[in-house]
Amino acid sequence: MPIIESSYSPHFLFRNAHINTIIPNRFRKISDLVYKRKRIQTDDQDFLDLDFSFPKNETTNSNKIILLIHGLEGSSESIYAKALCSHLNKQSLPTAVLNLRGCSGEPNLIPQSYHSGKTDDLENAIKFLISINYKHIHLVGFSLGGNLLLKYLGDCSTNLFPEISSCVAVSTPCHLESSSKKLGLWQNRIYLNRFLSQLKEKVVAKSKLMHLPGISLQNVRTAQNFHEFDNAFTAPIHGFKNANHYYTDCSSIFVLHSISVPTLIVNALDDSFLSEDCFPYKQAEKNKFILLETPKKGGHVGFIDKIPLNNTQWLEKRIATFILDAEN
Repeated sequence: MPIIESSYSPHFLFRNAHINTIIPNRFRKISDLVYKRKRIQTDDQDFLDLDFSFPKNETTNSNKIILLIHGLEGSSESIYAKALCSHLNKQSLPTAVLNLRGCSGEPNLIPQSYHSGKTDDLENAIKFLISINYKHIHLVGFSLGGNLLLKYLGDCSTNLFPEISSCVAVSTPCHLESSSKKLGLWQNRIYLNRFLSQLKEKVVAKSKLMHLPGISLQNVRTAQNFHEFDNAFTAPIHGFKNANHYYTDCSSIFVLHSISVPTLIVNALDDSFLSEDCFPYKQAEKNKFILLETPKKGGHVGFIDKIPLNNTQWLEKRIATFILDAEN
């Protein structure tokens, strides 16, 4: 597929990337969504929580569903997930949000958590949806969830479930090492500090519930950036030698050439989370299944084009259009 010129044009109040990133996250409200939770047991004695939402007054059982994967320290309560679910439900499409381990409101049961390349949990969710008779599954990943999704598609390209119909990755750090460095810059300190605070708090809380083999809480507490935190926790707890090994092994940029289902990647050029290596132009040019859209504006999972904020925004419409086109 080609690299296309985006139709996104920001509302004039949202031309600044940081405003487009922060304001929707803090002040946008979606009040018309009701989730129904289903817990999946995993083979390693843990669990995954899926939150389903369905069209109102649905009279027939649909065999289509859209599965969402949230970003770092997000959940089904993240505003971008709720906004998309609400819009898709209005298009008569049911949705489910995969809450990654430890993100559904209670701690998971084993020392390991989630990370940018933990694709087995996504596969478990897909298998469950197939088991309850969904025949057409569309996947949407945001930020970390976008990388996880693209990594899964690339790794499983030769034996991908035929039920997977299309995929969308939004604001995706395809190249983890350079994205980690970008988030360490001074202009991103507000985001870095918030993420690190949440991640450290979770690790410390989990250490009070169970033994974390190979983990130094002192190193976790003193981590000043993602590289130091991933060296202290993410890499050792999940079996990587160090942060660099984790970044190399889990970056989706290295497997995009293998993707074999229609896939839309939407990364804004002003996204302060993304390095130059997170815009896979060469891969999109060579792979007919990838459609790369790089709006000049949009921030990180922002893409506000109208006010009030509670209105359906460009991103929800763009994703819905791609999914419905893939169905036809």
